[in-house]
Amino acid sequence: MINPFIYLPPLYPIYMVDFLPKDSELPILLKKQKSKLNKFNFDYRPKSYWGPQLIETAILSKIKGQERKEIVKKYLASKKLDSETQLIDESLPEDIRKSYGQIHPNFMGGEYLPDTKDNEVEIARVVLKSTTQDVYSFRAKKLKNKIKYSIHDEYESTFELAIKTSTKPLTFSQMVKLIEYSTFNETQDYPAVYGGSRDWQFYNGNLDLSIWDFETVHSDFYRELEEWFDIQNYIWLIEKSIVLAEDDDE
Repeated sequence: MINPFIYLPPLYPIYMVDFLPKDSELPILLKKQKSKLNKFNFDYRPKSYWGPQLIETAILSKIKGQERKEIVKKYLASKKLDSETQLIDESLPEDIRKSYGQIHPNFMGGEYLPDTKDNEVEIARVVLKSTTQDVYSFRAKKLKNKIKYSIHDEYESTFELAIKTSTKPLTFSQMVKLIEYSTFNETQDYPAVYGGSRDWQFYNGNLDLSIWDFETVHSDFYRELEEWFDIQNYIWLIEKSIVLAEDDDE
C-alpha cells in the first residue's frame, strides 16, 4: 500500500515523555482513560439533520474548508460574524482557494471536497494532520423513507460504510460505529477511515509515537464526538507505549 498522506510535524514538537508517566504506571493510566468512555450519552440522537437547527450548526455544517470552519466558529462565539462574508460559503472560487493554499497547505484542507447534494448534510468529519490537512466527510442524505449515509474525500475514493441507512438520525453510539468501522475499498492494509493512516505510519515508520493524534474527529451535530476520539487517541498512545516498553524489556 502506498499511503498518500504525509505527516506534518507540529510547529512545536511535543515529546511523549512530557506527559506520559513512567512505564510501570501506564496500565493504571490506561484503565483510567478507558473508564472515561463510560460518561458519554450513547443514546443521544439529534432530532433531525435538516429541521430547525442552532444557527451555529446550520452554518458550520455546510462549510467544507477545515480552517475556514474553525475561523467562523470563533467569529460565531464572539458574535462578530459578518453575514455577508464569503467565509460561510460552502465552496470558494478557485482563485481564492489557491490564495488560501499559498498561506499554508493546511488551508486547503476540505476545500476540495465535493459539494453536498440536495437534502445532504455533513454530520461528522475526520481531519488528518497531513500536509494539506486531508478531510473525510461523513454525510447524511434524506430520502423518502430513510436516511442514506456516505463518506467523501478529496481523491474520489470509495468506501465500505459500517452503517449504510437508517430511519432516524444515528445515536451517539451508532455514529461512533460508523466512524470506527468504515473502511476504504481501495486499501487492503490498514483500510480503516479512522485510525488507518496512523497505523500505517506507525508500523511503517519506525514505531513513531508522535503520530498518536494524527486523526481527530469533529461534528456539528454530535458535540461530544471530538472528546470521545481525543480519549481514544490517548488510549492508542498508552497502549502502544506499553507494547514498546514490554518489547524493550525483552
